[in-house]
Amino acid sequence: MNDDQFKGTIRNVTGKIEQGAGNIAGKPGWQADGIVDQIAGSAQHAYGAVKDAVRGAIDDAPTLADRGGAQLRATAEQAKDAAQRGGVAVRASVEDSPVLWAAAAAIGAYALAWAIHGRHD
Repeated sequence: MNDDQFKGTIRNVTGKIEQGAGNIAGKPGWQADGIVDQIAGSAQHAYGAVKDAVRGAIDDAPTLADRGGAQLRATAEQAKDAAQRGGVAVRASVEDSPVLWAAAAAIGAYALAWAIHGRHD
């Protein structure tokens, strides 16, 4: 609990006491002041809670960034390994059947040229 939360709680409690005293004494001004103090105390307490939450998030940010960075590095390493394995598999496939791959490349090049130039005659 920080200073604002503490002071807000105290102000809220004193507002309740003041409102109760106004009820007993029949003093509407005390009642109104008590209600105002309760509202202000609750607001100050909430402000303190938000300050604590923000401070906690700021304090935790480096740890979260380190964890996130480690996860990103691990994911990038996995992607690199998968790409290397895929490259090895493609190379082996090309070496096993070069004519098939040459035909596929020629068909792909023709389809790309046809799409780019738009000549569909």
